[in-house]
Amino acid sequence: MKKRNEIFVLTYKFSLGIMEFCEWFEVKHKDKITKQLLKLGISIGINVREAHDSKSKADYLKKIEISAKEVEKTENLLLLCKHSNEYPFNEKLYNELINIKKRLSLLN
Repeated sequence: MKKRNEIFVLTYKFSLGIMEFCEWFEVKHKDKITKQLLKLGISIGINVREAHDSKSKADYLKKIEISAKEVEKTENLLLLCKHSNEYPFNEKLYNELINIKKRLSLLN
């Protein structure tokens, strides 16, 4: 149960961080990236919570799998930001995401 509580806290903090990071994109009118990154980043925690409330092991595993896929997509967007001349990169958020990725792999 402790691992589940940790993942709740990690994904919640990450969602807050993504929201703050996306503020820069909105100010710079980078709407397409903002919407995508915000949706994906917040979706990770939402699916983790839904997994916790699932009625079956199969549903639980499906939600964790969806979260893991959202992590991969979010990681890809953050790496694109890192290697772009036009976008900022947030090392702290990236490291938090990698930590979430590791924790999710333990829940499968």
